[in-house]
Amino acid sequence: MLNKIKDSTFFVSLSVSFMYQSHFCIITNKYDLNLYQAIKECYLCRNDIKYISTQILKGLIFLKEKTIIHGDLKPENILVNHKENTITSCVICDFNLAIDLSKSRINSKDSNISTLWYRAPEIYLDMDYSYEIDMWAFGCILYELVARTPLFYPRLDNDNNLNNKRLHEQHLSFIGRCPFETLENYGILDLSNKIKS
Repeated sequence: MLNKIKDSTFFVSLSVSFMYQSHFCIITNKYDLNLYQAIKECYLCRNDIKYISTQILKGLIFLKEKTIIHGDLKPENILVNHKENTITSCVICDFNLAIDLSKSRINSKDSNISTLWYRAPEIYLDMDYSYEIDMWAFGCILYELVARTPLFYPRLDNDNNLNNKRLHEQHLSFIGRCPFETLENYGILDLSNKIKS
């Protein structure tokens, strides 16, 4: 995956890869912080937020042109350099959950793709999804950059179905009810628009 996007400045660049004691290792450029740390530890001014947002969006456009869905966009997977109270570089990393649509198909039944707080509704509703799940995650990240707190933060449990249910409830409380015709083919709904399956 990194080889397919290596010519772009929007992603962590792969310098060298090698095997060491049965472990696959890669060497990349060094970065100061991930975006989660930067939000907690640094003052991000309007120009920083604009720069970070632009870099992420340009990266997502590039991924779509290469038929790649990142699948796990979140602050921890965005690396930044921070010099003299300014963000000087910003790249997307961690392509472990990425899907190259030129080589494989999406399994819409895989509800473990994407980190829960940044998971788009179509993932936990077993709907067909595509590049838009990365845009949903970007919207959550943009909110977090401005508000300095996550937009959605359901309490985590070992039960993925319960986690998805809690996330769905937070989505409904924030966005409102989904149109019934959007959901009628996905799960069983009661009149309050709650998922039963």
